[in-house]
Amino acid sequence: MEPPPRQCAGRPPWPDRGEDGRSRGDRPRPAGTGGTVGKGVCVRAPGPVRVPLSLLAGLCLLAAGLAAIPVLGQDAPDDVGRLVQAALEQVGVTLYYDPSYVKLAYPGGDVPPDRGVCTDVVVRALRRLGIDLQREVHEDMRSAFAAYPRRWGLTRPDRNIDHRRVPNLMTFFTRRGKARPPSNDGAAYEPGDIVAWSLPDGRPHIGILSDRPSGTASRWLAVHNIGAGAQVEDVLFQFRIIGHYRPLPWRRGHGPRQGRAAGRPEVGRASPVPPGSAARNPRSAPRQGAGPSPRKEESAMLMEQLPVGPMSNFTYVFGTGEGGEGFVVDPAFDAERILACIKRHRLDVTRIILTHHHGDHLNAAAAVKARTGAKILAHPNTRPFLQGAVALDGTLADGEGFPFGDAEVRVMHTPGHTPGGICLVVAGTWLVTGDTLFIGNCGRTDLPGSDARALYEHLQRLKRLPDDLLVLSGHDYGEVPSRRLGEEKLRNPVLRASSFEEFQAIP
Repeated sequence: MEPPPRQCAGRPPWPDRGEDGRSRGDRPRPAGTGGTVGKGVCVRAPGPVRVPLSLLAGLCLLAAGLAAIPVLGQDAPDDVGRLVQAALEQVGVTLYYDPSYVKLAYPGGDVPPDRGVCTDVVVRALRRLGIDLQREVHEDMRSAFAAYPRRWGLTRPDRNIDHRRVPNLMTFFTRRGKARPPSNDGAAYEPGDIVAWSLPDGRPHIGILSDRPSGTASRWLAVHNIGAGAQVEDVLFQFRIIGHYRPLPWRRGHGPRQGRAAGRPEVGRASPVPPGSAARNPRSAPRQGAGPSPRKEESAMLMEQLPVGPMSNFTYVFGTGEGGEGFVVDPAFDAERILACIKRHRLDVTRIILTHHHGDHLNAAAAVKARTGAKILAHPNTRPFLQGAVALDGTLADGEGFPFGDAEVRVMHTPGHTPGGICLVVAGTWLVTGDTLFIGNCGRTDLPGSDARALYEHLQRLKRLPDDLLVLSGHDYGEVPSRRLGEEKLRNPVLRASSFEEFQAIP
């Protein structure tokens, strides 16, 4: 005998009467059902549905696995809070500073939790969110080893130590598009930001900003390990800042790239403004009586720095965003890799810009043009030196520019290394210098067409540009692949030279 239908607790899931005026309970029962359709009564199937236990177990495991996957920066609004908490919880646990080289498990390897170095604070905090910097950095170094600093004499990646070195993390976060301009304004920083410093003895240091304000000052306390284990201290402006990174949101399944994450704002959640600091954009506050303002996403402008060829060259690919307009600077040696980058970002490349006439900066220009239809452009003084290597479609003179998304690209004629050398200021963010300026040095002046005095004079022009521009040179000759112009002014001897004679004496 079939049991009676199960009674539902509470109100029925439908109104008492339908559009025809009849009570729901008065309507005919659907054929084949074993229960009555009525007020407060649920429909019951005529018999049990048998599902194999193995299938049920598999579905349960799948559901549990999917629920455990973090979706950072999308449906997890408190990722920044989790990151900050993961950093703060290291205080009182990590008690010692221990820089010993240790062979680690991979992935997810770590030294004992009671010890570590400054980078371990960052690594452990991000790992709590499912981001394993050991694996992320190692895989990126395997694919682009030449893009990373070479100060340790390594010839290949070392997954035991690479992610525990500050310059490597700085390079990785920059390649991931997480770099922000360093600033002396506390309002420029938010909880969860990662900050790198240069200590008085020149050693690099790194930490994570907490959500704890520094008394009445407009800055956040930092979690770091500078020698006495993990501490939360007011050190944001105690040392010279050389790097500022906002790691969230973290886009899974995407390789490292420069620029902001396309189509997404750069913060994982709205962060409070430090006490005593003004709002960053008062005009963006909604007017009284007005409805909520629509959320406007930040610019998705991007840049890729591609190491190419046997001479440590860099080719640059810029885009207004995924699927937007783009241009390429100094395409050389590896046309297929450059074209793959263009395809990956779905860019409509309309310009190929040559910073000067040397072959190691243009020997892939014709191939890239053939596949994209882009015009090849350079300074007019470059044309006589090309000798048929490539045909120019137009020229770019000093002070000229062109629109690029909501910003512009501005050309600076900087002869010295070559008569037609140029630099580009891109969107007020990047300074592409070709062979005019390297990280830590400048281009040669002992080649045909070179002029040492002209180079010195135009380096003085570069010194007058804003400090927060990121220098992107034509070769990977420095200790890092890129650096802020303000730091170059302090560290690069060719920019520190106070006279032409002092400049000439630099080896």
